[in-house]
Amino acid sequence: MAYVQVKCPKCGGFSAVDETHNSAVCQFCNTSFIVKKTINNFNITNNVNVVTVSVVNITGNSDSNYEIVDGVLKKYTGVSTKVIIPDNVKAIGAEAFKDLKITDVTIPDSVTSIGDEAFWGCTGLTNITIPDSVTSIGDYAFCDCSGLTSIIIGNGVTSIGERAFSMCTGLTSVTIPDSVTGIGFEAFLNVLNVVYSGKMSDSMSAAKLGAKVINGYADGKLVFADSSKKILKKANRNISDSVIIPNSVTNIGDYAFEGCESLTGVTIPDSVIHIGDYAFEGCKSLTSVTIPDSVTSIGHSAFWGCTGLTSVTIPDSVTSIGHSAFWGCTGLTSVTIPDSVTIIGEYAFNGCTGLTSVTIPDSVTSIGGYVFCDCTGLTRIVIPDSVTSIGHSAFWGCTGLTSVTIPDSVTSIDEYAFSYCEKLKNVKVRQSLIDYSSFYETPFIKPFHEDWKRKGLCEYCGGEFKGLFTKKCSKCGRKKKY
Repeated sequence: MAYVQVKCPKCGGFSAVDETHNSAVCQFCNTSFIVKKTINNFNITNNVNVVTVSVVNITGNSDSNYEIVDGVLKKYTGVSTKVIIPDNVKAIGAEAFKDLKITDVTIPDSVTSIGDEAFWGCTGLTNITIPDSVTSIGDYAFCDCSGLTSIIIGNGVTSIGERAFSMCTGLTSVTIPDSVTGIGFEAFLNVLNVVYSGKMSDSMSAAKLGAKVINGYADGKLVFADSSKKILKKANRNISDSVIIPNSVTNIGDYAFEGCESLTGVTIPDSVIHIGDYAFEGCKSLTSVTIPDSVTSIGHSAFWGCTGLTSVTIPDSVTSIGHSAFWGCTGLTSVTIPDSVTIIGEYAFNGCTGLTSVTIPDSVTSIGGYVFCDCTGLTRIVIPDSVTSIGHSAFWGCTGLTSVTIPDSVTSIDEYAFSYCEKLKNVKVRQSLIDYSSFYETPFIKPFHEDWKRKGLCEYCGGEFKGLFTKKCSKCGRKKKY
């Protein structure tokens, strides 16, 4: 296939076209023309011999496509969207590619600097590698390259200019090498995460860079606290498949995989002992998780909003499930909590609408507030004899729950614990614990409530009123309202 340069018969713009084709479309004015006639037109108007028409390299690698002065690339004049910068270029000048519709660029090792606004507005660029030979990146060099999703900054770079990568909204993570000693104001404005393993300074603050700064050691799509890789701090949000966490990791840090919406699976090694707060928050594509026996605690909101999660294995080693750990995991259908667990945090399974049954082990002594709130699919629950208290709104809105047995070990049931359980008719519970506020808007409490009012007793608990002027219930202390 040979490409030749032609001149559009309508607008006069030059284009590179395949000379074997019968027709083509001008890239500037969209005019259709006959290739052979247009080639002749170009040759005649430009005094070019038909036999010696030069072939244009489709990758844009011909030196004729560049304005180069004393080793400085002043301007790219080619038509190809894929650019290979010649090896004789020592510096990419200011605005050399500004606002051009290029999709790929290869920077050779000969280049030592990238000028101000060099690639400003190149929205078609998706990835770029800056070689180790480059020492400086100018102001606004890659500003507004909104299609950029990946960038590798070479280890030779010492300075990054003001807003060099600002408005690169497709970038979710950038790793800055230790060699960098100076970074301009808002260099990474609107970039989600910036990873830096060197010594932190005022210039590396989020306020100065315009982005969240993670001080750590990057390896592929994972960022660790340091080169020992014991603490996993952050994963690239662009992960679109499953991840195997290395055996060196002992702690999955707070927010490590937060927002990795395309993460489909994760392998957690036996070395991990703790899963941090919000560790997998919003991982909507995650379908199953096996937590190894080494893990002892699951942090606050660890799997919050993992709507695709259908099964989770919690091992006997876990002693506590954090606040909101599985909040909104609507795909979960069943959960077995092992005997090792003593603490289930508030909101732990709130909004898990797919849950149909839950077994709470004998090791648990209290069921916290909102733990199973709005678990509308829950039809049965077994509360063990070890439980002594049931928290505020613990089973609020469990509209599928029809019966429950509350053991004699329970001494307190907080307000709204079983409220709005619309089908709850059968409750086996100690008489002294029957309270209107605990079972508000349930079929179970209505007969009691009506009977108490008819007898002049406290409408909430059935206690007697005492007092000469202001009558209060002798059981719950509430004032008489009727």
